[in-house]
Amino acid sequence: MRRGSLARSVLLLGFVLALAWSAATASATPPCAAETRLVNAWLEILNQHVRITGQQTRLLGNMYALVAADQDVPGTMVTQMALLTGKNTLVISGGERRLARMPGGTPNGRRFKGLALRYLREVARPLNSCIGRLIVAQTRTQIASVIQCVESVQRTQASLSRAVDRSLAQMAATTSPCR
Repeated sequence: MRRGSLARSVLLLGFVLALAWSAATASATPPCAAETRLVNAWLEILNQHVRITGQQTRLLGNMYALVAADQDVPGTMVTQMALLTGKNTLVISGGERRLARMPGGTPNGRRFKGLALRYLREVARPLNSCIGRLIVAQTRTQIASVIQCVESVQRTQASLSRAVDRSLAQMAATTSPCR
């Protein structure tokens, strides 16, 4: 692995995590009980994903430090990263199933539900895949591909986070009854 490319990947992952956390901490209290359950489930799923991705990022940082010091990365670190990637995959797919089964409550709730599912499919899942590809990248081309993957996820994440935040604000401002 090239040191500069790995460092850039770790920094990009940290940035994506910071943006994801801002969406997770947005405060909204929707008036509809179904919306409240939906938002609470979303925040729980996103919190688990962000926590695991944070562990992955710290582990990548440790791996980078070893590579920068011209030391070998122990197989246990690679195994731990693979386990975290698998765990995150389970959180994401389980979260998708859970959210898909939940009622939206109101039109705003249904819009939020669609955005939350889209976030899991277009941001969380691809980011986890990028991380998984990074730990097995051996060539400069493979590392460049991972960096492009993370940058693409970052662009998608920024726009979806804004849409999720707007949707949360709309649910908080609307007093329409559940349906």
